[in-house]
Amino acid sequence: MQRRRRGLTLVELMTAIVIVGVLTTIAIPRFWRIREHAFLATLQSDLRLLAAQQELYQDRANEYAGSLGLLPDFHPTSGVTVALTAATSGGWAAVATHASLNARQCGLFYGSVAADAAPPATRSGVVTCN
Repeated sequence: MQRRRRGLTLVELMTAIVIVGVLTTIAIPRFWRIREHAFLATLQSDLRLLAAQQELYQDRANEYAGSLGLLPDFHPTSGVTVALTAATSGGWAAVATHASLNARQCGLFYGSVAADAAPPATRSGVVTCN
């Protein structure tokens, strides 16, 4: 009596490889989109935190902070760069970028600052991303 060999045939192995390849081509682009949305959510969160810190500073000093150094409790998330682009006694503007996002940014402005100081924001108090 001969022993039966155990294992996969070449056809079964090739079928499994094709299935894994198809699943990979579907999953990887979806993963990148989800990752990009997470980074954009981080930018929005950091700008909202900056808005809260600016309001606290304005309550104490009767003006908005002209630099991030004046806001000791504001710390952007790792990989995020936040820049104050304008600050007056009547308003402020900021943009945020992430090191892993190419040419994408979020902007926010409050008060009497021109909307073009924080592209792509177009409405005061609304975080907008491109």
